Amino acid sequence: MTTPAACFRAIVGDRLKVDEPLAAYTTLRVGGPADFLAVARTTDEVVALVRAAVELGLPWRVVGRGSNLLIADQGVRGLVIRNAANGVRIGPGDAPDRARVRADAGVSCANLASRAAKEGLAGLEFAVAIPGTIGGAVVQNAGAHGREMVDVLRAVEYLSAEGELATAPVEQLELAYRHSRFKRPPRGEAVLRAEICLARASPEAVAGKVREIRAWRAASQPTEPSAGSIFTNPPGDYAGRLIDAAGLKGLVIGGAQISSKHANFIVNLGGARAADVAALIDRAQAEVERQFGVHLEPEVERIGEW
Repeated sequence: MTTPAACFRAIVGDRLKVDEPLAAYTTLRVGGPADFLAVARTTDEVVALVRAAVELGLPWRVVGRGSNLLIADQGVRGLVIRNAANGVRIGPGDAPDRARVRADAGVSCANLASRAAKEGLAGLEFAVAIPGTIGGAVVQNAGAHGREMVDVLRAVEYLSAEGELATAPVEQLELAYRHSRFKRPPRGEAVLRAEICLARASPEAVAGKVREIRAWRAASQPTEPSAGSIFTNPPGDYAGRLIDAAGLKGLVIGGAQISSKHANFIVNLGGARAADVAALIDRAQAEVERQFGVHLEPEVERIGEW
């Protein structure tokens, strides 16, 4: 009888790891082991791995750079697929002053924004401030500086829970503030590619805007390992301001800290556990609700055995 490890190894070779700690695969640098971790370098490998897991009856999950995830110390059962597919195609758009970009879900948002700037394509500059991949940015409808993925996205290729390929236009993705159809429970669809529409512009002007955003990020966000913004902003306010006003900025539990630079970030000071981060999240929610009557919604997703 063929084992799950043999099935997955036939697809990705030595890029399959068994009982692999996931901390190194997240930007927060915490997280226990996955039963199986497979690093996929192409979209075809992602599809093959998901279909193999479905056939074996194993739970599966596709992740990018892990920038919006909090993985339990106890780890994740089944197969975790690290999508490292990084194909990008740039072609003509629906008008002479437009361009169409097709990017694999594993492409870095910051790298794609930088490439677009060099090509003289405007509209994606905000993505240089997003630490994750295009796939994760679609799932979260990620944004910064007043722009979101919904502003440039046109369509998405995705994989159903059963391993079937499908395409959906942006109108069917239910994109809202830090939300998409891909966040609906039960989670079971994986973004494979995104089609993005950008405007042709001066490369110098686009590059200048990218530099401005990079400088803002360096000045306002912590440099220690983090998962990005922990909470979405409540209507008419900012999560970081509320957490700071609640007196929690700089609070440390174990090896984790509510950043002293930006209170909507939790950073790993070294040796943090997922439980430390979760405790800070729970504390921030409880104190902000107690003091201001505002319930903060986590933007970071907890996965694994909690």
